[in-house]
Amino acid sequence: MIYYILVLLSALCYAVQFAANKAYQSKKGSAVKTSLKFIAFKGTVAAVVFFFVAWIMYGRPLTLHPMSVILACIASLLGCACWILGFVIFKYGSMSIFSTFLMIGGMTVPFIYSAFRGESLGALKIIGIVLLVGSLVFPLAGGNRGEKKRMGERMIFIVLCALVFLCNGGMSVFSSIHSGTDFVWFTEGTVAKIIPDISMSRVEGVEFTVLVNVANAVFCSVALGIVSLVDARKKSANNAIMPQEKVIESPQSKRFCDGKTYLFALIVACALLDAVAFILMRVVDASGEIVSVKYPIQTAFTVVLSAVVGFVAFREKPSRLALTGLIITFASTFLFVF
Repeated sequence: MIYYILVLLSALCYAVQFAANKAYQSKKGSAVKTSLKFIAFKGTVAAVVFFFVAWIMYGRPLTLHPMSVILACIASLLGCACWILGFVIFKYGSMSIFSTFLMIGGMTVPFIYSAFRGESLGALKIIGIVLLVGSLVFPLAGGNRGEKKRMGERMIFIVLCALVFLCNGGMSVFSSIHSGTDFVWFTEGTVAKIIPDISMSRVEGVEFTVLVNVANAVFCSVALGIVSLVDARKKSANNAIMPQEKVIESPQSKRFCDGKTYLFALIVACALLDAVAFILMRVVDASGEIVSVKYPIQTAFTVVLSAVVGFVAFREKPSRLALTGLIITFASTFLFVF
């Protein structure tokens, strides 16, 4: 029973993490610079946290192996894309829709990949995948109560959700390649053709998470620097054409939720919640219990809890169609148990 509780707690951590992410977006907007800054800071904090977790678990500093770095970079690029897209999705739609596409993509795409690699899925898992993917149509068709989106915005929203589904699914695939038996196949069959002398060694699971978060911080910091440089040049050119008068603002008292401390606290909270959820699932993995049900349960309850947290924190009220899709999603995940 204790391991089911740990899985449910990990799902709650992810749901609250999504809420903190949306709270940050609601204050700072959906610009690319905003999302890059968020991911860079979050990656830095998470890398530090996971570094010490790995050191405690393995009793040594971080180790590095070329294949682990390559796979971490690929997973990082896909993960960064998810969160950049998520910032825009939060602008167009609800937090629960983002979490649904994110979690279902992370669960179903690896199963589809396994099928292409020759693994037998079984009839119930195939039905589950079809139902899960089909359930995604409902929130896209329904939207939120009171929403009246133009067709152009609706199409953008659908494309963004589909990309989140694929990117998070791809990130899960490359993470599973690193930890599973496909590591040898991927190394010998793909990378070794480009780098013949590459090592077949790999880092441990938590160390791989450190590498992914370091890559998140590095990639987004570099991208942020480039975007800031381009914006600075554009601003300089505009000022040269039309000088702007300096506006003197009167001092005003700011609430905590409007200040930089609040925004930084949200970033730290996201990193810590991610770490806690990961550690809880590692405890379950190490126990060897509920092996076949832990990830379906986590996916199902993360989707449901995200909808609940979205309603409580942001008054997001899903339509009847969206609720129907949520019920189908929740029920379909349990077909992967058999």
